[in-house]
Amino acid sequence: MSSVSTWSKQPLFKVSLNKKRIRSIKIKTHKNNVQLKKQRSHQFIAENFKLKIPYPPTCLLRSIDAELRRIEIKKSIVAQDVNSLFNVELTWDEDNVLSDDDINDDIAYINYSSEEELLFKKSLNSFIAFRAYNAQFGNGLNQHLLSHLLSLAWHSAPEQHHVWDVFAQQFNFVKPKCGFVEWVGQTYEREWCTE
Repeated sequence: MSSVSTWSKQPLFKVSLNKKRIRSIKIKTHKNNVQLKKQRSHQFIAENFKLKIPYPPTCLLRSIDAELRRIEIKKSIVAQDVNSLFNVELTWDEDNVLSDDDINDDIAYINYSSEEELLFKKSLNSFIAFRAYNAQFGNGLNQHLLSHLLSLAWHSAPEQHHVWDVFAQQFNFVKPKCGFVEWVGQTYEREWCTE
């Protein structure tokens, strides 16, 4: 076989392009334009002061309440079964019990290291802000179940998305030393239920 190149400098096909003329766009500046910009900035600032922490969606509160009742019923049934089976008192050795000082030291170390690392690495988005604030109402629920209920509530209340987006953006800009729930509670007042 010969090593003759089959490549040629001739193009295999031709493409015709119609070049459009790009006109330069002139921006007209008027004195009114400066006043309009000032008005918009004042409206934006005024809008932020009017924001209140939205009341949690009623579907979220109802579903959390139903799940907590279901858990209480399960606990009472299990407690009755355990007491009837064993009926034995548990005793604690003092060596096996952690003191309050040990627990507080561990919690302080865990909170300090994890909060400092997460505070500067991740920015908050609107859903995470919504989830962080409304998760406090589901205290005692399984994390997986609570996440599911919060995502359903997020999709059921699209009118709240803008508010939580503003909260998240402001939190990311300010970068306070405290957590989001504490910061939003100190910065804004709560909206009360109108139902």
